[in-house]
Amino acid sequence: MPQDAPFAVKKIILPVDMDHKEQSARALDAAAQLAKACDAKLYVMTSAHPLGDDIAEYPEHHKPEFEKYIKAAADRHDVAVESMFRHHESAEKMILEAAEETGADLIVMGTHDPKLTDHLFGSHASHIALHAPCSVMVVR
Repeated sequence: MPQDAPFAVKKIILPVDMDHKEQSARALDAAAQLAKACDAKLYVMTSAHPLGDDIAEYPEHHKPEFEKYIKAAADRHDVAVESMFRHHESAEKMILEAAEETGADLIVMGTHDPKLTDHLFGSHASHIALHAPCSVMVVR
């Protein structure tokens, strides 16, 4: 990265919703390209509800699928990726905590076409952009 850049990017966090992997694909591509260009560490994170999706399932049930997804992404983009699998009740809180914990310079997030509730309450991406301790790149 040029020395006159407004900020150095050394740690990037990409939150991924495993229920909507296809919507996260563009954000993953952007984050991987940035990580390679800036020689930055890329953290890809996801979360599961602490109680699981149903009574017979633990959150860790989803971890193997996430690890497989991360490995495929790392291989496809030829970039090192560190996975972060978390339990949460609030996705925004989990992302903000991870940004603080890792000392992230940038959060890359995918977003969707806004729904009525997004206009009334804001989206995950807007909440993160307003409260993050670092820059946020929103990929449509």
